[in-house]
Amino acid sequence: MIDHDDFRQREAERAAKEKQDRHDRKEREMAEWLAAPCPGCERTGRSDRAWVELRRTLESDVLRLVSDGPPLCPECYRRDVDDRWGDLARMIHIPPRYAVASFDECPDVPKQLVSDLRDWAVDPYGFAVLTGPPGCGKTYLAACILRHVLREGLMSTTQLDFDSEGDYLHELKRCMDSQRKPPDLTTIPLLVFDDLGASRLTDWARDELTRVIDKRYANGLATVCTTNLSIADLGQSLDGRASSRLAADGNVFELTTGKDLRQVGTVKPPRESLVGTTQQRPRLERRTPGEVAAGLRTRTA
Repeated sequence: MIDHDDFRQREAERAAKEKQDRHDRKEREMAEWLAAPCPGCERTGRSDRAWVELRRTLESDVLRLVSDGPPLCPECYRRDVDDRWGDLARMIHIPPRYAVASFDECPDVPKQLVSDLRDWAVDPYGFAVLTGPPGCGKTYLAACILRHVLREGLMSTTQLDFDSEGDYLHELKRCMDSQRKPPDLTTIPLLVFDDLGASRLTDWARDELTRVIDKRYANGLATVCTTNLSIADLGQSLDGRASSRLAADGNVFELTTGKDLRQVGTVKPPRESLVGTTQQRPRLERRTPGEVAAGLRTRTA
């Protein structure tokens, strides 16, 4: 006759042992990775435990982290992202004109505003709304946030996306006409939604935009919205519920540069970045730590 109490006790002990073994295995791997030299610069002591833990949680398409080697140190990781930024920007659908966006290159934007957006990007949560007249740098700054999050290793490309109100509504209609699955903007961890309130909205379009805003607000997902309208005007364009949610986190940044940065040439990408580009997500090769190191040493030679 089976002693059920004894059986349950043995099963609990077995489960506890397996859990402890997994923990011990991860600790041994962590100790090895912390002691190992960076594959890029071959120097030790460049990473701390928090950085390595973060690297292990993200996907290898950005990090080039493979199972048989330690991650790049923070400095080499940032250089690796900069080297591949053109491909990475296309993967998250940043328009080619804004692929050069960087917080380090914002000469006509108040320094305090850049600092505030950097602080928000360190731990993005809820809504950040950039308002102001056309050409004041809203879309440029939104692209800067995506680049900063990637460059600091806070998220991977699969967790980021850039979209606009017009493109989203157009794609929704195309999907309805062709009976395809529509794009889902309600689950992306960090979304840039450009030109909110720029379209002439039908009741259907207004309901769709409000649904996206409501869902992302309820789930606490980070969302950067750019708009030419004030929060009050957005309430009239969408509805009061949507505008209330957009301003709920208190991150409304008003840009008042006093001039159109497009006219003065501040947002002016290299010509080659506008030639032969596509919004299709490219497939990036997986490289071993040795191949990453060789590429980084070539760049710094």
